[in-house]
Amino acid sequence: MARQKSPRVRMLFDSGEGLVQPAEIVKRLREVGDRVRRPGDRLAVVAGSALLKMQAERTTDAQNDEQVFRSVADAEAWLKS
Repeated sequence: MARQKSPRVRMLFDSGEGLVQPAEIVKRLREVGDRVRRPGDRLAVVAGSALLKMQAERTTDAQNDEQVFRSVADAEAWLKS
């Protein structure tokens, strides 16, 4: 439905209460994301801990408009910029 309103989608994945995930789970999440993302989309990931932030940074692609944040407010501001 989001693509009906705009060709570009802004997504916020809040893992603020999440745990570091095994490599296989991270791989599957990346595969799902790769299937639904299109050029011009933006993905902001909120990581609740420094360790989770490091894991998320290893799996995101800043060149493809993916960023990791420690707060929802910062993530939302980036998505709206």
